[in-house]
Amino acid sequence: MTDTSETKTDTLEDPTRRSFLQTTAAGAATLGAVGPVAATVKPASAQTGPDPIMLASSLIHNGRHEAFYGRATALWPFEYRMEQVAKAGYNAVGLLHWDLDHTLRYEAKGANIQQKAEWMKGVLDNNGIEHCEIEFLTQWMYPENDPRRMAEQPVRDMLRELGKVLKPFHMKVGNFFVPLPVEVQRENFKQLCQEFDFTDVAYEVLTLDPSGGDLDQLLSIVEGNDNGGLFFDTWHTNNLKTWNPNAKGHTCDEIASLPKGIIKGCELDDGWLVEPKYAEHFLMISSPQFLELTILSRCCIGEGNFDVVGFIKAVKAAGWEGPMGNEIISENVSRYPIEMMLPHIYNTSLAHARNAYYDTPIPDKIRADYK
Repeated sequence: MTDTSETKTDTLEDPTRRSFLQTTAAGAATLGAVGPVAATVKPASAQTGPDPIMLASSLIHNGRHEAFYGRATALWPFEYRMEQVAKAGYNAVGLLHWDLDHTLRYEAKGANIQQKAEWMKGVLDNNGIEHCEIEFLTQWMYPENDPRRMAEQPVRDMLRELGKVLKPFHMKVGNFFVPLPVEVQRENFKQLCQEFDFTDVAYEVLTLDPSGGDLDQLLSIVEGNDNGGLFFDTWHTNNLKTWNPNAKGHTCDEIASLPKGIIKGCELDDGWLVEPKYAEHFLMISSPQFLELTILSRCCIGEGNFDVVGFIKAVKAAGWEGPMGNEIISENVSRYPIEMMLPHIYNTSLAHARNAYYDTPIPDKIRADYK
């Protein structure tokens, strides 16, 4: 009798990957028009310590996607993506709940979630990927019997069960538009930390979070939990005050002065801060440009005008020297083949992280031969 307990990737037709060839071809066709995408950073003679750890965030190794408004699962199989992540230089990876669910359903081998999680862990180990993050919960702040939290419970359960096997260094959560009292959020964040006691729980500071512009409020939500803390992303840190004029904003000096150990992770991306006179056209929450800027228009590090080096120095001063996510959510970059896209993102990010850590000069022009 044929064993049907395992999900065989090559026998399942997955409709979400039908656009793979079309997308890859489109990326290759535009290569000559916009120039090389990949990059190679030469070893720096001034460096006096190990390289900072770069993490391939889920929304870059998934390839072209429509996160938050359409398809958010990957174009390429899990095994191939992890091979390319490692080949690009990464030893850390991010895994988003949409993609985790998809991998469990269509690719992971095993008869139950435990076995499938072990298969996924084996793929990471075989490619030398030592660190992983899992994400993303958005309804955790509601009371346990609230319908909105209950609707997210299957995702929460999946992340918990996978996390026990994958052993992530943190789980990332956030707040989109939910104006609950701080004391309610504090209590439910404490519950979350207790439930995920096998890892850190990283509360991402988001532009859309009603508490996002107030460090005192954010600290009051997460403090008091040994495995709970804050997560900073250069996109949100740079744009917070522009999008929300009433926000206090978070300068690099303020981040650097945070209590040691309160930062549980960070993410690097670049972008263009719009001149104030144009802000009402591009940066208002009600503007149709909001999604385009946030999830389609980020830049590789060094290709915008964010002070990414200053940000890296700030989180390091506050005690964070763990993996730094590379979340370049970009319609343009994501159109390129994964074999070219990941090395470029890795090396441009690493060059700036080396500069922040060791004052290593950033190459004027970073090239690669795509081998």
